[in-house]
Amino acid sequence: MKKAVILALIITVSVFLLDQNYSPEDKTEAELVRVIDGDTIKVNIHDRNESVRFIGMDTPEIHGGNNPLHFGLEDTPETEQCLYIWAEKSTSYVKQEVSPGDKIELEFEGDRRDQYGRLRAHIHLQDTNNTLNYKLVEKGYANVFPVEFDGKESFEEAEQKAQEQEKGLWNCRNVTA
Repeated sequence: MKKAVILALIITVSVFLLDQNYSPEDKTEAELVRVIDGDTIKVNIHDRNESVRFIGMDTPEIHGGNNPLHFGLEDTPETEQCLYIWAEKSTSYVKQEVSPGDKIELEFEGDRRDQYGRLRAHIHLQDTNNTLNYKLVEKGYANVFPVEFDGKESFEEAEQKAQEQEKGLWNCRNVTA
């Protein structure tokens, strides 16, 4: 009886660990299932559907309220509405870059999951040297998330340039009542 309980415990722990860290590699291929919003996608990885949150950046929310202060913008209803428009545009941009069935490469760094259980990854597309994460910042669809990650300096430079050129959501600075 004890052997059966111990064996069951070992199997349970092994399955849990495999579920948390699919493989020892830092990169893995996945198939896009759908785009949820500008910084979250659903993929099929190892025959399981998983939500993936892009590392290093944040787009305005399409499914909830936006706090303009989070983006360093004036907190007005007009700015919040402007951010909602850019939430829709960032989602559309991601849908333009990847479609259901596309193969993408996920590169993990740090904790593999966020506080909501989503995988955290850099999203590599097959036809570019830059990650989709970086491209969103560069084009003004996202700001740099205030955490440490590989390549943060280049993300910050791209964000600064987008701000100076008032690209994307940074144009919300010009919204008036």
